[in-house]
Amino acid sequence: RDSGIVFVLGDGWAQWLSPQLKAPMRAAAHAMVMSDSTARRAWYGRMFLPPAEAVVSADGVTFREWKQQQEQAALSLADKPNKSADVGHPVGC
Repeated sequence: RDSGIVFVLGDGWAQWLSPQLKAPMRAAAHAMVMSDSTARRAWYGRMFLPPAEAVVSADGVTFREWKQQQEQAALSLADKPNKSADVGHPVGC
């Protein structure tokens, strides 16, 4: 039997940390296609968020500030069902 462990980095890595690297990395895709309809797969995931005071952008924005901006942008759209917004980095926080 084939088996293995894969560590997957998310979009937070791609947006915040990867630009600092010589060889940037991209976030893993969230879709998967299994060619064998009888195949089984187990999956476990855990999201680790940066500390609140971690600087997540070149202009010095902290994770706390970024998260507050995202929350405010999302709340401002709550009563506008046909609108969408660019709420910054697409990180699942």
